Amino acid sequence: MVQSQLHPPRLLEQMRAAIRARHYSIRTEGTYLSWVKRFILFHGKRHPRDMGAQEVQQFLAHLAVEGQVPSSTQSQALSAILFQRSVQRLAACRREQAMAHYKALRLVRSRPFA
Repeated sequence: MVQSQLHPPRLLEQMRAAIRARHYSIRTEGTYLSWVKRFILFHGKRHPRDMGAQEVQQFLAHLAVEGQVPSSTQSQALSAILFQRSVQRLAACRREQAMAHYKALRLVRSRPFA
C-alpha cells in the first residue's frame, strides 16, 4: 500500500494541500505554515485541535508584548491559525462522511440477495 493510504496526511501537509488547491502564492503558503508552527511550538507542541480561543489569544498577546510585532503581523498570524482551523474542520467532516459511506456499504453487503 502507498504511505498516504496507511496514514492520513499530517496537519501541515493538509494545510499545504489546501493552500495549493486554492492557488495561494508560494509565499503565503510558507508564511501560513510558519505561523502555525510557531503557534504549536509556543504551546508546547500541543495539537491545534486541543486548543481554543484562549490559546490563540495568549499567542497573539505574546506576539504583541514579547515580540513587539505590529498589529498587521498579528493579523497575519491570526489569519494563518484561522485557515488551519478551517482545514481541520473540513478534514473532520470528510472523515465523518467517509465513515458513514463505509458503514452504508457494509450494511448493503451484509444483506442477503433476494
